Amino acid sequence: MSLTKAKSHIVSIIIAIYVRVSTTEQTLGHSLVTQEDACRKFAETLGLGDIVVYSDAGFSAKTSNRPAFQRLLDDADAGRIGAVIVWKGDRFARNRLDALLAKERLRKAGVKFYNVTEPFDDSPAGLIGEGMLQLIAEWYSKDLQHKVTAGLRKRAEKGLMNGMPPFGYRQSDSPASEPPLIIPEEACHVREAFERFATGTASYREIASDWNKRGLRTRHRPQSGRPEDGPRLWTGDSVRKLLQNPVYKGAVTHKGEELPGRHEAMVSADLWQRANRIGERLRGTATSVTQSRRFYPLSGIIKCAGCGRPLQGNHTESGQAYRYYREVAHRRGVACSQPQIAARADRVEAMVDEIVKRFRAPKQLRKRVVEMLADGASGEDPSIQIARLKERLRRIARLYADLEVDEQNYLAERRKIEAEIDRLEIPKETATVAIRDFDVLQLAWKKATPVEKRSLGLALFQGIYFSLETMEITEVVVNPAFRPWLS
Repeated sequence: MSLTKAKSHIVSIIIAIYVRVSTTEQTLGHSLVTQEDACRKFAETLGLGDIVVYSDAGFSAKTSNRPAFQRLLDDADAGRIGAVIVWKGDRFARNRLDALLAKERLRKAGVKFYNVTEPFDDSPAGLIGEGMLQLIAEWYSKDLQHKVTAGLRKRAEKGLMNGMPPFGYRQSDSPASEPPLIIPEEACHVREAFERFATGTASYREIASDWNKRGLRTRHRPQSGRPEDGPRLWTGDSVRKLLQNPVYKGAVTHKGEELPGRHEAMVSADLWQRANRIGERLRGTATSVTQSRRFYPLSGIIKCAGCGRPLQGNHTESGQAYRYYREVAHRRGVACSQPQIAARADRVEAMVDEIVKRFRAPKQLRKRVVEMLADGASGEDPSIQIARLKERLRRIARLYADLEVDEQNYLAERRKIEAEIDRLEIPKETATVAIRDFDVLQLAWKKATPVEKRSLGLALFQGIYFSLETMEITEVVVNPAFRPWLS
């Protein structure tokens, strides 16, 4: 098993061009090609050489959780990048804090940052101008989100579907004003599925298996650069979601509210109700114990070492019930060197438990906690002190967002304040135990419920790669924030 770590040596210096476009921006003159061409011309004027393009297609800049963006920052940390060029600031980030943290990370790695259409220097005036543009970009993002939400609501009120029409429907020639149309050759299968399920003659899985044999595929739009995310084989879960969709009885939905639709219903309201009453009874038969037994805390975390796709949790009840993590990339048409192999979930989870035991609080943090607990109480009501400290946290965060303090001072002050809050919240009688056993990640993991463990695992790991041939973990990719915790 190998643990990925940031490389300290310089590999080969490149010039990185970062381009991004969200789904809604594809037709607004922000195309990836337009951005890349402008950045390449800019690189030529500077005489910069070897260029690598980092491209995020279909990703919003409201979050930094974009694959190419994160890969660019990791390569910068590893010393592979000498400069980053973007077409416009909002391509890089629309959130002020994300932009500040990312640029500070590039600066510490010695990477120059260039903005083609909005050039700013490091003077006070330049910083103010850049900060204003980041504010405008963040406002634009929130305003756009509000307008999109309002637009979706208006469409629903007009009886029009939002998003891609589901299986059995196609867009009309005027989708902005006219509802989708029925596809007769698909609609007959949908009506048959409702009838079979409502009468108890077929389960979700049996309908899915039958449809796959007939060559029917789900309605999925492939994302740019990921053609495997297009039409897929049907599963019991995808059939269940289809039968629960109110669209088929002639309704449209917005944020869980059903509204009358203008499209033609595919089944009667009575048939739709009967099918969903059956589904509700089936869902009601599962006990909380069974649901807990079938929960998979490593879902979305444990991945196949052969193809890199997440392993799917499933179970069997033939004899003694067992849970498994299984390779299922074939269902989406993705080739894998370890197809359809399964691993016992309890054994995989035990291996991950051992990995988490290697997480240790950084020495500096442990030292600070010991000092903090040794300070003793001041005699003032702890709740009053805590409220005052939390207000200081809010103020320092605002100062940092407004560029009035740098990242180093901000993080140092934040750690100091948070440590003081923790000290005040720890009862005196448990202080000795807290000092002796301060490996909080291990403690949290050990005491976590399966649901809590999954949330913690997603925070700790970018991915854990498991070989279904050797039944061993081959690679662990830890999220950057927790890499200092791994011994």
